[in-house]
Amino acid sequence: MRPATTPLPAADHGLIGDGHEWALVGRDGSIRHMSVSQDGDALVVDDQSFVITVEHLHGSRQYYLPDTNVLVTEMHGPAGVVEVTDAFTVRPPADRIGEPPVPRGELLRYLRVLEGHVTLCVESTFHVITDRQLGAPITVAAGEDLWFLLRWNDSCPPFPPERLIDDTAAAWRRWTDAITYQGPHDHMVRRSALLLQGISRSGSAEAAAAFHAIGLVDEADGGDNAFRSQPFEPLREGHCALVRYGYLLVENLLGQGLVEQADMLYEALSATANSLGLHGERTNPATGRILDCFPAPATHVAAISSAVALTKAAR
Repeated sequence: MRPATTPLPAADHGLIGDGHEWALVGRDGSIRHMSVSQDGDALVVDDQSFVITVEHLHGSRQYYLPDTNVLVTEMHGPAGVVEVTDAFTVRPPADRIGEPPVPRGELLRYLRVLEGHVTLCVESTFHVITDRQLGAPITVAAGEDLWFLLRWNDSCPPFPPERLIDDTAAAWRRWTDAITYQGPHDHMVRRSALLLQGISRSGSAEAAAAFHAIGLVDEADGGDNAFRSQPFEPLREGHCALVRYGYLLVENLLGQGLVEQADMLYEALSATANSLGLHGERTNPATGRILDCFPAPATHVAAISSAVALTKAAR
């Protein structure tokens, strides 16, 4: 079987995560960058892959289930449409609003054929749990579904895939219910918060301050640090910070009383994110293409902080 996909531009990916593990999912259904926690350490996987794509792929789009880190990739083939729902599953939502989701230690890829029929190319260098035979194309028709599960925690009992997706989405929404920000940049603030919570809770004072500003306080950590676990480094930050500096300039303009200019700059910066609302650190000003450092946590921290500052200045 031919290789299912070739590497995609950075912006053609969404990110899923549970606060301990993360993965980049391409618009072609490929996962080529992933990090999992083992014995308290982060293992970044760049030399293995988990690809689920449509043979003769015609087009695709990605979107998140609202207020979650559950990603849907819809792919169109010559004779049908399939959607792949990807998530690092978490336990059912806690009683307290704002409680961070608790990981189950597994990656679920759940597929449904929406119309027609499709032939799927499935390739995985990982040991995947599934009820299908891998190694050959799989043809499925409208109304059929299938799932693939990658687990590294045997303490959680298995559940039907639909329930796992529903529980995971509900847990994320329970967490985002605590966000108090109300303003014109709500989508960017919420997506930034979900990104930061999904990838890690490292000891970033700036990120913790941004979370406090929108009502997200990790009481289990004394309220002083909204992040724990490993730092995020799928594509290293540090050498390119142009978009983040733009958001910092928004706050500088506000300090000079230039509210209208600051708001216009924020809108222009938001437009450099990909279709999912995820930022890189650097874009090509001529084409708008995200060049590297994707996704960029520090940029999303600055996006939250400057959005809060804009809303306060407009009162």
